[in-house]
Amino acid sequence: MKKVLLPWFPGVMIFTVLSGCMGSPAAAGGVSLEEGIAQIARDIEAGLPEGRRIAAVNFESPSARFSDFVLEELRDILANNPKFAVIGRDELELLRNELDFRVSGKLNDEVAASIGHFLDAQIVVTGNLTDLGGAYRCTFNVIDVESAARRLFAEVTIRQDKTTAYMLPRERAIPAKIPSKKTPVLATLYFNSGLAYYEAGRYAEAIAEFTHALEIREDDTASLRYREDSYYYLRAQFCCGI
Repeated sequence: MKKVLLPWFPGVMIFTVLSGCMGSPAAAGGVSLEEGIAQIARDIEAGLPEGRRIAAVNFESPSARFSDFVLEELRDILANNPKFAVIGRDELELLRNELDFRVSGKLNDEVAASIGHFLDAQIVVTGNLTDLGGAYRCTFNVIDVESAARRLFAEVTIRQDKTTAYMLPRERAIPAKIPSKKTPVLATLYFNSGLAYYEAGRYAEAIAEFTHALEIREDDTASLRYREDSYYYLRAQFCCGI
């Protein structure tokens, strides 16, 4: 795998990891799933300073079996590196039970960072799988919890073999699960996500997140106030172009 270092942004370092090299066997069909996860772990280890507390919280794929395998393998490899403290499955399950939903499907960076805050993590890792029609691409985002900004982007191409065929049976595709219970913790996640959108000037998205928070916690004055402000600034953008 070949790394390309992109320009520095304030407080953020981003790496793009390209799978394989032109003309190599791996580039044509990809590497095995285990090899791919090991490569991603090495890239994460190389791209982060020592002492970070890491939570691998989510991997989006059509199969819960596949997603769980990827996350467990990644956690195990990172946990063997004394440079880092890695949050284990048990701690993640406690959070999932409190939220009463399985962390699956797409997570934007702000929500992922909010989950990291609840876990007392400094770094959050999320990922997703893309079917390339002959191989799979595993993409990972490494997010700084404090700033909700991406520090690292990495991807690897996985070949189709008996392992992926076993864990990714097409007839057993599982859609993302919607939260089954609305809890105060979930309302806080929505509020934090809305606040991040608000501060970024993305007012339509902020309104949606604050509305979700208010559906759970009707007396949330902060969500109500920020939603009203978001409506005001959104109308100003349309009317006055500000």
